[in-house]
Amino acid sequence: MKYFDIAFLHTNDVHSYVESFGKKFKFVEIIREENDRKNIPTFLVDCGDVFSGSVYFQLFHGDEEIKLMNKMKYDAMALGNHEFDNGDLVIKKLNQNANFPLVATNLRSEEFKIHSSLEWEVGGHKIFVLGATTLDTMNTATPPDSIQFHEPIKALKQEIKALKSQFPNASFILLSHLGYEEDIALTKEINDFQLIFGSHTHTVLTQPVMSNHTAIFQAGKYGQYMGHAHIRFYENQSFEILKYDFINFEEYSEVDEDVQRHINSLKEIKTQKFSEKIAVLKEDFDGERDSLRKGHTNLSQLILQALLQAGKKTGLNVEAALFNGGGIRASLPKGEVKYNDVFNVLPFAKRILLVEILGIDLKEALKTGMNPLSYGIKMEDDQLFILEKNQFELVEDSKKYYIVTNDFVKNGKDYFTAFQNAKTIQDLGLDIEILANYLKENFKPPVIS
Repeated sequence: MKYFDIAFLHTNDVHSYVESFGKKFKFVEIIREENDRKNIPTFLVDCGDVFSGSVYFQLFHGDEEIKLMNKMKYDAMALGNHEFDNGDLVIKKLNQNANFPLVATNLRSEEFKIHSSLEWEVGGHKIFVLGATTLDTMNTATPPDSIQFHEPIKALKQEIKALKSQFPNASFILLSHLGYEEDIALTKEINDFQLIFGSHTHTVLTQPVMSNHTAIFQAGKYGQYMGHAHIRFYENQSFEILKYDFINFEEYSEVDEDVQRHINSLKEIKTQKFSEKIAVLKEDFDGERDSLRKGHTNLSQLILQALLQAGKKTGLNVEAALFNGGGIRASLPKGEVKYNDVFNVLPFAKRILLVEILGIDLKEALKTGMNPLSYGIKMEDDQLFILEKNQFELVEDSKKYYIVTNDFVKNGKDYFTAFQNAKTIQDLGLDIEILANYLKENFKPPVIS
């Protein structure tokens, strides 16, 4: 029976952890050279969440990740939810600067170039690469209105049907940003994919998992791992995994010197910025997720006070501050605080906005929003009160209030839907900068003479 061999290298959920790229570049170079000698084509793919989550995104806003992926010559990338943490910032940069195509079968946009499928040809055989982006993106991130999200399985079925009508013997591969359990469930609905390269749940699969004749792969998180699959495709659309290597770059010693020099220069910039001492705390400030799920902690109160102070500096009568508790990701321990510690607390670089909102919308948002944390707002006997001129007053449906929040809440994410009706008065800056400045002003480190 006729067959052809292909090698795939796959990554996922890098989250701007760029420090392993020197090793990854060298590994990919070695694999490509070995496969070229055997006349085996090699495709390098990423399954989304390349961006957001480390200090490097905070410093370079995605530019360095794109440069490094271009240098490694990626062949395709799926879109994850964190590609939309900052609205259209990343998708614009990808469209302008990436040398590799983006694929998301369940996304549609007239403004941005997003492929519903990619066509590759090996030995005269058609291979179609599809992509799937989680619908959670609409509630956990801030995608632009110019991108429409559709149900993944339905969109994938429609695309496959259209392609199979023209190319009945083609092979199908999915770059999925749905999560491991969702990938398993998908194979019960769609049996056309030979391979699914997955992401989103940060699952470490040292060997592929078979589900309904589909091989599922996923390579952990933060750039620590990469998978290398050598696949033999047969003309009857069956396939065989001839070899699979799962690389842990913490244990890998070879490195590309040129790429590593560039990484080292980025590390120096990071060290200078994030080692800055900004405050000394006399107590621990609790940002643990279990604590925040139960309500306020001293850290959430501290952050809200910082946001409220930023709003009051506008000179307007700002009544309260409110944001989503899920945005806090770490505690601040007693003692010296560096900029890096503040980043760990608020790693998603959200814009802080002063908004004007009707009382009726504020009430509705607090009813539906997920884990709302506020300062200057309280609920008593099923009635909402807001702090005005140092005393709490009943919130009136038709009255407008000045509230400080982040762009995540303002865009109605985490079910703060009514905040979409609010009017933005002023952009106050990044949450991490506002908190860092508040700490500098109120918790100054001692001056050593």
